[in-house]
Amino acid sequence: MSSLYSIAREMMDLSHTMLEALDHINRRMAAGHLESTFYLFQDILEAFTLVQSLLEQLPKEQGITLEKVSLNFQNCLDLMLLAYQSNDLEKAHVELQYDLLPNFIKWQYELEKGLKPYKDS
Repeated sequence: MSSLYSIAREMMDLSHTMLEALDHINRRMAAGHLESTFYLFQDILEAFTLVQSLLEQLPKEQGITLEKVSLNFQNCLDLMLLAYQSNDLEKAHVELQYDLLPNFIKWQYELEKGLKPYKDS
């Protein structure tokens, strides 16, 4: 069970780091910077992929169901990536504020709710 606790802890830590990164990107975009935030956005993509793969290592009987919120968040990440690729600061910032961040918060909430049994053990 301790390895499951470690996996859960790692996922929660990653999600908190992702939020810090999104907040930093938001501040930088508000200051007019887009390109300099892309490396951090790539880190968010990698962290999300890692969390998704770690979720697959948890026993299915716990009933952690993040499919819908994960799909919504993934769609927002894809739209954000398109805004980066088109070098459109305004579009990227609007996407971040009104879609990506709210969907991230929902995803993080569901993740932490699903991991609560591991955290409490």
